Amino acid sequence: MEAISERLETAKKLAVEAGELAVKMRLDYSEDFTRNKGVQDFVTLADLAVETLIKDRIAKAFPDDSLQGEEFGMDRQGGQGTWYVDPIDGTTNFLRGLQDWAISIAYCVDNEVLCAVIYAPDHQELVWASQGGGCYLNGEAVVTSDVSDLSKSLILTGRSNRRPAQEYLNFLDHLISKGMEYRRNGSAAYSLAQVAIGR
Repeated sequence: MEAISERLETAKKLAVEAGELAVKMRLDYSEDFTRNKGVQDFVTLADLAVETLIKDRIAKAFPDDSLQGEEFGMDRQGGQGTWYVDPIDGTTNFLRGLQDWAISIAYCVDNEVLCAVIYAPDHQELVWASQGGGCYLNGEAVVTSDVSDLSKSLILTGRSNRRPAQEYLNFLDHLISKGMEYRRNGSAAYSLAQVAIGR
């Protein structure tokens, strides 16, 4: 468990440092700051710099661990555990000055998440959890909502251009038919954090 605690503390510090780097880089926006990966699918110099920062620090602290990043793919393989990193989840929001974006870091062994961190810099919200250790928002213990009545629930959803638009519309129609309310904020990581802390 000590190994997980050490990795969790590293991930928390890294997420905050990475968030500060992303915010600073956004202030220095220039024409070559962004490129398209697809329709409404962007990558920025900040995405690349943040993933590089996280990758390099993890490699130094835990040289035997593997790391899978969104932008650079699998960096190395071996060891018992694998880190999964999304340097800026919600890049479109990040680019346009919307607050719902986050840095997401998780450590897994045998495809089981042992600890994870989500940091939303524009909200100054650091959410973390570890297996058997609970979930925290800025150091305060939090729990998920206990709402079980669908007509009183709120779903945070997302959409991908990689899937047919009608599929998403059918899904929304199903939610509405069950009396549910929904939001789409543009960042799956930030949405997951909102669920975890009970909002």
